[in-house]
Amino acid sequence: MRDALAFLREHLEVVVPVWVEPALARAAVPLQARLEYRVKQTRRSYARQALFHWCQYRRLVPQHGLAGSLTGFPRYLRHRWHLPSLISLVSFVATKGRRRSR
Repeated sequence: MRDALAFLREHLEVVVPVWVEPALARAAVPLQARLEYRVKQTRRSYARQALFHWCQYRRLVPQHGLAGSLTGFPRYLRHRWHLPSLISLVSFVATKGRRRSR
């Protein structure tokens, strides 16, 4: 948010009230939002992409609770990564994990 406000001030010459940044600094940021931001700011990997998709999925189905989300997430991930079946998802993750551990 700080970067966006700086962009508005510097490039678009928008006057941002002085109270805005301190108010934002005091606001509590949920853990999920902090994780998602870090994933977006770092080098891409399938593990980070999976974490990003987990955040997206939890946002889509908050009513499912953790257990429901854990059972539905593999189907969601399979769809996002365009894999034909759940078995192919397992194979894909195992292959990526093996390559990463070398």
